[in-house]
Amino acid sequence: MKNIQKKNGGGATPLSSNNKDLDTNLNKNYNPIMRNYKSRKGFTLAEVLITLGIIGVVAAITIPTLISNYKQKTLDNQFKKSYALINQALLNAQGQFGYIPKCYYPPGVGSGAYISDCIDLTTEFLKTLKITKICKDKAYENGCIAEYKGYDDVLKEQHKNDENYDEEYWQDYANQNCRGFTATRILDAKTVYVLSDGTIIFFYTNDTCIIVAIDINGKNGPNKWGYDLYSFSIRSDGNYIKYVGDACSSPEEGGSSAQAMINRLFH
Repeated sequence: MKNIQKKNGGGATPLSSNNKDLDTNLNKNYNPIMRNYKSRKGFTLAEVLITLGIIGVVAAITIPTLISNYKQKTLDNQFKKSYALINQALLNAQGQFGYIPKCYYPPGVGSGAYISDCIDLTTEFLKTLKITKICKDKAYENGCIAEYKGYDDVLKEQHKNDENYDEEYWQDYANQNCRGFTATRILDAKTVYVLSDGTIIFFYTNDTCIIVAIDINGKNGPNKWGYDLYSFSIRSDGNYIKYVGDACSSPEEGGSSAQAMINRLFH
């Protein structure tokens, strides 16, 4: 068998003519791509700053709205929960009587309430709640409530821009009509109940639940009437008693009344 003599001193086999043509064609196609790639420039600092500026403006416009909507949705859900809670407690309390207890305002009447069964109804009402803390008097000082404004404070704020504003008049008005929810009474003279979920409840008159105020998210802010603090009064439809919106309260600026919340969320 003949030995095949290696050429080129036994080195690497030279490229065939076909391989040379292929390499040449690849280089022809590759080099323009590389040249274009190498000539391509990145974003300039000015372009980056402009882009970031646009993103910042959009974020500044949209994020506060998203946060506000989220907070309002959270408060809406808490309102639904709290409103259902007090009405279920009232329904359970009524069940202990076997009849409509006389502790309500007649339909369409703002005064002249039936109150003969209110103390007994309140006792049953409280039994159905999961109460973890009670503050008798000095509720603010003892940490049961935040520093709420009273009905008197809210009235004075609402009328402070009146042409003939008289602070003393509005203080007297609150004292004569709704003194149970004036600032002094709320902060210093209320029996306050704190529930297991942080919800805060207190009554217009300590031993009767005919009018109740409820802070739907406890001591978390904003602690303002018409935002997370609402009042309700008991009405009768002839078969049952239930809490309806508003009694001796008025929403602070920008807030909603309890009845407006009920109408928006339940109807």
